[in-house]
Amino acid sequence: VQGVAPACRIYSAKALGDDGSGSDQSIAAAVDWLISCHVHIISMSLGSNAPSPLINAAIDRATSQGIDVVVAAGNSGPNPNTQEWPSRHPAAIAVAAVDENGQIASFSSRGPHIAIAAPGVNILSTFKGKSYARLSGTSMATPFVAACIALARSAGDKRPAVQILKEAALSRDDTSSYGWGLVNPIALIKAPQAPP
Repeated sequence: VQGVAPACRIYSAKALGDDGSGSDQSIAAAVDWLISCHVHIISMSLGSNAPSPLINAAIDRATSQGIDVVVAAGNSGPNPNTQEWPSRHPAAIAVAAVDENGQIASFSSRGPHIAIAAPGVNILSTFKGKSYARLSGTSMATPFVAACIALARSAGDKRPAVQILKEAALSRDDTSSYGWGLVNPIALIKAPQAPP
């Protein structure tokens, strides 16, 4: 398994328990710890039906430091306006999931705050117990987009992440499902300049 941006440094903040649940306080504390580590990108594969003032404030603190915050849109589709928090936060980059054919996954949440879509069906990755597994969800698509931003940054792109992703997205008509479109990692790598 090869990552999208394999040379980046990863900081892991375990904010949720082994059963996948956690408190607003632990999530906000994890974001604050990542801010203190001077990370460039925060990827959050979690969600709730209700907004959290604590988590929203933590996202505000991160983005005020220039940190890009990428958040899973949720797995409550296909009905409209099913996007979860904190992906509804105005500064968050909300990620939807597509299948192997680039079609929006039936489970992927929809909503006006969806920013971009990425692969999120049958994604092979590392798993607990030092094994590998194929999983589906917007939680799989989210780190893909975070890695795409890291890839652009490693190529020297200093523009806001929103601008980078918008310009690189393969547009789709259904913006409530795809946002700006399907993320295109190849477009994020600048071609090297030919020598004079």
